[in-house]
Amino acid sequence: PTSNSPPAPSPPTPLPRPPPPPVLQMPAQTRDKNVGTVSKAPLSLDIFRSMAAAAVDSHAMEDDDVADLAGVLKYVHTEILTEHLQNPLRTARKYDIDSWTIHRYKLKNPEKLLQSPDRLQGEFGQFVTYDWGKATNPAQLPMLAKYGSFVGIAPCSDLRCDVRFPAERPYSWLSVGNWCPNLAWDKKGTKDKPNATCLQMEGETILGG
Repeated sequence: PTSNSPPAPSPPTPLPRPPPPPVLQMPAQTRDKNVGTVSKAPLSLDIFRSMAAAAVDSHAMEDDDVADLAGVLKYVHTEILTEHLQNPLRTARKYDIDSWTIHRYKLKNPEKLLQSPDRLQGEFGQFVTYDWGKATNPAQLPMLAKYGSFVGIAPCSDLRCDVRFPAERPYSWLSVGNWCPNLAWDKKGTKDKPNATCLQMEGETILGG
């Protein structure tokens, strides 16, 4: 280069390195060689229920089927808004459903269930179908008598669980209870004086949780 040549450009200043991502502190865990990893800390999750607004908070949220947000949307679309299956002269929707409720749950299922082959999706038991507070599948009563109170799950992970509802994200239905799960709400009695025919676990009436 000659004396009339422009000076060479300075090398670019290197950009500072971004800070490392924060380390997530996971709950303490325990491992069983047969069923994998189980969290010792309670789970916190929001659950939803579609119901008649007039019945909200009329009884404890137990012996019932609920869902996550996508699950309750699926239920409304495939079970409630089925106009062609309903009486055209009706004045209310099926089950008088006109609202959703949302509840924040802290979940910790019994250790006996979590360390068994009946555990599903990491922290749950089998989904229990309930109508009016009564478990409708008699084949599940021995399982309820074995584990007592727990939250069950019916997951849809592959997005192809129902052709009527082409999902774009996984969803789940949940069952909560199980207080005297073999009888309807109006037959259970009270937890202080339960019906003598209520399902028992190890000689004690199952009182829910």
